[in-house]
Amino acid sequence: MLFASLAVGIVAILFFVWRHRANTSRKLNFRPHSPAVVAGVVPLLGNITALTNAKKSILEYQQKFGTTFTIYVLKRWITVVCDPRHVKKIYRMPDDKVTSWPALATLFDISVRYGWKSGRFSIAPIVSALMTPSILRSQIDRINNRLHNQVQALFSGNDTVTVDFFKSISTIVTNMNILAFTTEEVFDACGTEIAESFYAVMNASKKPAPKDMVKMIFGMKLDRHYAFDRAVKKLDKFVQNEPRNDGAFSHIIEQARIELQKPENQDVDNATELVLHYIINFLQAAHINTLQTICYLLLEYSELDTQSEAYKQMSQEIDSISELSYDSVLDLLCVESSIVETIRKYKRSVVKGLRYAESDVPIGEHVIPKGNVIVLVPNGSENVFTQQATFKPERFVDEKVEFDKYLFTPFGRGRHSCAGERYAFLLVKTIVVKMIKECKIEVETKGYQNVLNEKQLFNLLNPLAPVMVKLKSLY
Repeated sequence: MLFASLAVGIVAILFFVWRHRANTSRKLNFRPHSPAVVAGVVPLLGNITALTNAKKSILEYQQKFGTTFTIYVLKRWITVVCDPRHVKKIYRMPDDKVTSWPALATLFDISVRYGWKSGRFSIAPIVSALMTPSILRSQIDRINNRLHNQVQALFSGNDTVTVDFFKSISTIVTNMNILAFTTEEVFDACGTEIAESFYAVMNASKKPAPKDMVKMIFGMKLDRHYAFDRAVKKLDKFVQNEPRNDGAFSHIIEQARIELQKPENQDVDNATELVLHYIINFLQAAHINTLQTICYLLLEYSELDTQSEAYKQMSQEIDSISELSYDSVLDLLCVESSIVETIRKYKRSVVKGLRYAESDVPIGEHVIPKGNVIVLVPNGSENVFTQQATFKPERFVDEKVEFDKYLFTPFGRGRHSCAGERYAFLLVKTIVVKMIKECKIEVETKGYQNVLNEKQLFNLLNPLAPVMVKLKSLY
């Protein structure tokens, strides 16, 4: 028995060593003139240690391998491009060279779960086409009908409360996103239920457990997969209650089904489930970015000097609004510049963009092989603006301000920029104006800006501890 166990152990070790060498070999993925490959550290998992502190790792790899190199992580080939000239070139490439959605589908296991063709399909063009002025107007009108009650619910009948700011605003953002893409009737019937499922997905997606690494090797379902499955079932029920052609979700699903019936998409597995999965991904992106932008903008505004130009301009613009509506928030240029400045100050995460190599991609003296995920980390993006630590929205009001738009990309750049940009601006402006009109915000957690997650890969940086604020009702 002991001999058998020992033999199995030796075979297992030899297998892992063989896989490790194979995965880090140029024979599998690399051809002449391909970028340098960073050798894997852990068998099968590859260079998993690079994810623990990506900013530090990328700096070290650049010094050793140059501005273009490839990492093997979790059975995925990821080419990192740091030269701003090459980043700009990739952003401008046509779809037969690079696309966006397959990169996300590859990184987040969607193409594995629903078949490879699912990675070629995206709801982004459908969402982008949906964001017409008439649809956006109806979305903002629905939000305005319910936003006052959402804000006042923070006070629970009191005049003053102390709350975990990001957690409290998170509830409002989730509810308003659900309301915007459905109807008031559906929101009343199913809103709480779908919000709970959505939060379960968010919590399960935050940080993979060590056991998840093992599961990923053998293609097993992770906790976030189960959370997604439950949320998809709830969302399906959610949509079934919705009058057809009325809410945005219904429109997205109908258009997606038409697309999935085309010959090139015939072999996509579980098409309806896939579309609902994509909608939850879209909600996640909308939630995370809008939540952080709203919170940081309100925190910055609450601490502005009342004699500063930024405070005067924003206050004057907000005070001029007698009633919130689509039209009244559309042209809030000072608030809009404050949104962009908030993203500028807090979006210091490592990754600035993702693409997928549809064919061999020539970059300088290198050729990125077809099938690689391309991560864009342009050098110098952190030095585009002066006075980086200062909240200075007027820098975007001044028409003479000049910067490389491929180094600062708040909503992406090129053919695959953010599909929900117009909606995001309107939602953030609406909630920010409502909060400023109905609440006085006093920051209790001083120095929160010094405890942000600087190791973060995507999105605006998260605070590492709760940010407590005192809210006083002005209503």
